Amino acid sequence: MKKYGIWEFNEDQGLTGRPLNLPEIKISKEQLWETEDTTEGKVWKWPLHLTRQKWCSPVMANDFNKAFFSSIKALKKQRPATFNVEPDLDARTIRWQTDMLSDYFPGPDAEAIA
Repeated sequence: MKKYGIWEFNEDQGLTGRPLNLPEIKISKEQLWETEDTTEGKVWKWPLHLTRQKWCSPVMANDFNKAFFSSIKALKKQRPATFNVEPDLDARTIRWQTDMLSDYFPGPDAEAIA
């Protein structure tokens, strides 16, 4: 079992995490392979799903990404036969996630709210 912040990976069960004051989140090893379609192509479902939660911070997203991507790597031999690997799937997912998190910490080009 590997642990990344609140996230634990177990090769038999998948990913589990318990955000502070919230119910435990369990993502089975089969669910880890789920993707979503975007205007730019497929992205991994779970990193973006977690980022959409109000309680998700950049630190939590970073811990989840470490757990998620190491899980996918560890389960590579168990990948569903129907799963189509796209070369930039990981990078595209991180790019979308970074855009989502930019609202959390606006960059230098963001306007100051008076």
